[in-house]
This record gives sequence, C-alpha cells and structure tokens, in this order.
Amino acid sequence: MFYRLFYFGEPVPIGLLGVFAALTQWYLAATPQTSDVRSDVLDASPVLVGCIALSVATLVTVIALVVLHDYPFSMDEFGAVFQARLFAAGRLSVSIPAEWREHAEAITPVFVNARPADSAWVSLYLPGNALIRAPFERAGVGWMTGVLLAILCVAAISGIARRLWPNEGVRQLVAIGALALSTQFLVVAGTPYAMTAHLAVNLCWLYVWVRGGPVAYLAGPIGMVGILLHQPVPHLLFAAPFGVRLLRDRQWRLAAWMGLCYGAALYLSLAWHEYVGFAAATGGLISALAAPQLISWHVALMHLVLLATWQTPLAALSLVVCLRRVGTLRPLEQDLLGGLLISLVFYVFFRLVTQGHGWGWRYGHQALGNIALICATAWPTFERALGSLRARRLALASIGVTIFVQVPVRATLLRNATASFADAARWLRAQDADVVIVPNDSIWYGRDLVRNDPALSRPILVYGTYAADSMRTSKPLPVVPRVRRISVKELVILGLEPIQPARRGSR
Repeated sequence: MFYRLFYFGEPVPIGLLGVFAALTQWYLAATPQTSDVRSDVLDASPVLVGCIALSVATLVTVIALVVLHDYPFSMDEFGAVFQARLFAAGRLSVSIPAEWREHAEAITPVFVNARPADSAWVSLYLPGNALIRAPFERAGVGWMTGVLLAILCVAAISGIARRLWPNEGVRQLVAIGALALSTQFLVVAGTPYAMTAHLAVNLCWLYVWVRGGPVAYLAGPIGMVGILLHQPVPHLLFAAPFGVRLLRDRQWRLAAWMGLCYGAALYLSLAWHEYVGFAAATGGLISALAAPQLISWHVALMHLVLLATWQTPLAALSLVVCLRRVGTLRPLEQDLLGGLLISLVFYVFFRLVTQGHGWGWRYGHQALGNIALICATAWPTFERALGSLRARRLALASIGVTIFVQVPVRATLLRNATASFADAARWLRAQDADVVIVPNDSIWYGRDLVRNDPALSRPILVYGTYAADSMRTSKPLPVVPRVRRISVKELVILGLEPIQPARRGSR
C-alpha cells in the first residue's frame, strides 16, 4: 500500500514543489533585496490565533466527512474505532458468541485480537487513543475527536511560540502557520489515527517544558499519556533529545521524576499487552529492529520526499537552513531538530521498512510541531538573507500555494483513493443476510473489508479463505438461515481492484 499511495499520489505534489522552487529562484533573482517592513506590524493575538484554529477545525471537518467519507480507511484506524466503541459501552473487551468461538479466526478484523483464554475481542494497540475517542463515538460524532485535537495543537504551539519568542509576533505566526498549513496535519486529523493525539500530547508536553520551573514536572504525567496512546515509540522518539539534555545538564531531580513516570508508563503498556494476550509485545520492539538494507535507505529517501511534499513549501527550505547552522541554534532548537532526525534514522533500522497505509510521513507525524517551530527558528535567517519584504512575500506565496493548490490537489487524490473502499464497506453492511462471505484473497487489500463491530451485528462478515478451508475440514461454519457469498465481479463494479491469478507455468 505504501508504494502504491506514493507512486500514484506524489508525482503531482513533487512537481508542484519543483515549480514553486523554480519560481522562487526566479523571483529572488529578479527583485532587489529590501528591508523596509516594520517588524511589529503583525502580532499573534488571541483573536487571530482563534481564527486560525477555527479555520483548521473547518478544514478538518470537511476532510473527515467529505474527502475521507467518514470512513476509517486503514485497519489501524478501524482498530482505534473498534476499541473506542468498546470503551463507550463501558467494556474493556467483548466475548465472541459461543457458536463463533471455534471460528474466531474467520471473523476477527485485522489488529483486533481474539484472546485464546476466554475468546474475547480487544484491540492489539494500547488504549489511550481509543479512550480519548470513546465519548465522541458514544455520541455518534467520532470525527470530532480529530477536530478538537487539531484545535488543541494550534493552541499549544501558539503558547510555545509565545514563550520562545515573546516579542516577535511574526515568528509566532510562522510557527502557527507552518503547522496549520501542513496538509499532513489537516488530513490525519480527519482520521481516527492515533498520530494526531500523539502530536497534541507532544505539543502540550513541550509547552510545560518551555515554561520551566515546577510546571516542567507536568511533562512526566503528560509523557505517560503519550506512551500509552497506541505505541510508546512515537513519543519516546520526540522526547529523547530533551532527556539526553537533562542528563548533560545534570538536572538529576527532574530526570529522576521523568524516569519514574516513563518507567511506570512502560510497565502499564506491558500490562495492557498481557491483558490483550499479545505476548510478542514484550520483545516486539527489539525483534522489529534490524540492520539497514538497501531498501531501507530507499524508503528513508521516500520519507524525506513525503516530509517535504506534505508541508507548506517554505518548510523544506527552513529545515535546510537549520541543518546548515545547527551549531548556532539554541539548545531547545537543537533538541527539536534532533527529535525530527532521530525519527528519520530510527525507521531506517525498522524491520517493517514501510509504514503501509498512511497520509504523508505517518511515522514522523509526532514531529510536525518540531517542523513548525524549526520554520520559526529559521525565519530571521530568511529576513537577513532576502530582506524583510521579499521574505514575507515568499511566505505569502507559500501560504497561497498550500491553500489554493496543495489542499485541493490532496483532497481530490485522497477522495479518489478512499471512495471505492468506503462504498464497498457500506454496501457489504447493507446486505440482507446473516453471514456475508468476502473474497478477501481475490481483491487487493480484500482482508480490510472484513470489519465486524464489537456487537457482531448482522451481517457477520467472514473471510472467504477461511470459509473455503472450513468446507475441506471437519469444522463447518455455524448454520445460519441466510448466507450471501460475494463475487469478485460485484466488488470490481464498486471500484475495487481484483488480484490477477498467476498464469499456469509462471513463477
């Protein structure tokens, strides 16, 4: 899925970024350098920040309901919704009906575990993201979770920027705008992915961190939430440079407190995985790491491309500027850059290589706040090198490209990519049958169509491969009055892609 989404979805944005770079080069060569703009004209006032947050909320709502069809496209997203609905019903897990327990494998969605001990369903992921989403799922507005988390992200980065640059309204606006104009930030907030919650938690963590003093100790409990959202790695990659600096600066008391909180969170994560019955979690991270191969570096390069094409165009240039002058950055700015680079390097050693599904560079989503703050860090360099007027015109051009080109292009590509799966899922759910057998091995990503809810509502969706195997064994499926076997042709009509059978004699 990763390669397919990249090769079908990225050529146009890559081309747009190239055109922007070429036009920028032409503009800078054709216009004289000036510095005749007052630095105090713009201010990140609460009213302006509120307007930006409202605009973000509106865009995320449209993306969730219209562009992405209010449909959890990946099974990672479905797993979050599944567990959130369990929590909304006041349960940690749900027992599979007795007649289906022997056939749990036939009806269990991907990333949901059927515990062998008691035949109960529970998500394989840690519960934090699902807990946050649960009240919204109970109210029937699960999509609102991402909207409110996106607003929290804007508010948090505004507070961070105000603390870092209290008398520099333009830099504050650059930080806020770089995040709000990230198409990855906007799109992922319209999904049930845990990554928006990771970003919100990391920005709240960073806000109390830059406050310093006793308030900084709140980073410990906030970090616990980040570790328990769905997997510990995203928050740990973000926080690692700050933890190293704590030790270098010999802030032993705060370091001990953070270690205690993070140790407790990791213990709780292991306890949850034990409850889930996911024994591999204990050594899963270590076993998931491996020496980089050629494909690992190829994918890392693709991650860099995604990092550039899913942000406002000026962001990529800001990263280059900060890398070239890393020695002159303040300690906190170095830590922000370090958190981003660690995320890039870590996944070079990741055995799974690609992120599978996901919009933008999903594995680095927790560091989008880093990128936005790095843009603000680089802003004075732009002004000195280009002149205030040209720098601000370049920023306005970047804003215009994002709003009038990047967002519509991404929206069109995403709507087309998800429409057929959303239509097929709803069509399967509308079948007048007790059991619907899905040809999961004959449709590209057909296994993702088997999405039974915690209540095991009718129709029950069954993997076609399991149904075929049961006919050849002494374990027939439960007898039900109405069984509907879906054909490949029916799903192809809905827009899904068939898997072509191998030709006879081919390898």
